[in-house]
Amino acid sequence: MVKLNNQVVTDDMMYEGVYIDTSPWVPTAEIDVWAEEYVTRMKEDALWENIRIAAKTNLTLQEALDHVIMIYKLSKEYKDV
Repeated sequence: MVKLNNQVVTDDMMYEGVYIDTSPWVPTAEIDVWAEEYVTRMKEDALWENIRIAAKTNLTLQEALDHVIMIYKLSKEYKDV
């Protein structure tokens, strides 16, 4: 029996002399939330990529995208006002 970071390490927590941390890294619910947010972000990125590609051949869409970009930049610049 050994103490590591104020935790008692027993023989069943060791593998070939190396300590195996048996505590869970992240609760399952947190992993599920992270995975859902990741998938949502990936879908949004794909959507915006498709919009940018389509805007190259559609003048109306390009103008709308330019307006969105301008509003975004202004909102970041004047968010404290």
